[in-house]
Amino acid sequence: FFSSRRRHTRCSGVSWARRCVQETAQLYTIQDGAGNSDIMSSELKVGMIVEIKANQRIPADLLLLHTSDPTGSVFIRTDQLDGETDWKLRKAVRYTQDLAKNSPLYGHKATITASPPIQDIYEFTGIFKAEDGKGEGPREALSLENTMWANTVLASGKAIGIIMFTGKETRIEMNSRDPRSKMGLLDQELNSISKLLFVYMAVSYTHLRAHETPEHLVCRLLLEK
Repeated sequence: FFSSRRRHTRCSGVSWARRCVQETAQLYTIQDGAGNSDIMSSELKVGMIVEIKANQRIPADLLLLHTSDPTGSVFIRTDQLDGETDWKLRKAVRYTQDLAKNSPLYGHKATITASPPIQDIYEFTGIFKAEDGKGEGPREALSLENTMWANTVLASGKAIGIIMFTGKETRIEMNSRDPRSKMGLLDQELNSISKLLFVYMAVSYTHLRAHETPEHLVCRLLLEK
C-alpha cells in the first residue's frame, strides 16, 4: 500500500528510555497479508497500517485512512503535544474512507508523497495517488487535518492510519529539548561577582610582583618563613 525505506525507533538517554518503556508496553493491531495481527509499538515501522482504538495513544506520525464514523471524521486529544486541552478534528482520506467500508486496506496500491519531517506541528502537505488496474487512479491533496501525530490520543471511535514517520522523525521528538538547568538571579549575580574578584586579584598580584622592590622582596620572604 505504501512503500518507503524502513525507519526503526531508537531509544537512548534517560528521557528516551522512560518513553520507550511506556511505548513498548502497548500492543497495536496492524493489517498485513495474513490479516490482522498484534505487535508491540517498538516493532512498528514506516508503511504499516495500524488500527487505533478509543483512548489509545498514537504510536507514530500517521496519515488517517479510515474512521468508524461514516463521515470519516474523528477527534484527537493533543494536550501532550501542544498543551491545548480542546479536541482537534481530523478527517480520513476520502478515497480510503470509502474503500475500507467494503474490504481491508492492505493489498490496495497507492502512493503517498509527503513533505519531509519538520518541527512545525501545524504544517503538513502531501499527495495521495491511488492506483487501479488501468494505471493511476484518483488523486487527493493532503493537509494537517489528515494526520495524527505521535503522542496524541484518539478521543473516541476507531481509526486506521498508515505510519509516515517514527522515532526521532516524529513531530513530538523533533520538538523535544533537554531540560536546561535553572539558576536564580541571586546565584547569577554571586557567580558574576566571584569571577570579577578572581580577575581583580590576579591582576593586582601580577601588578605588585612587577613593581616589587628589593626591600619588598626581603619583607615578603621573611613573612613567608
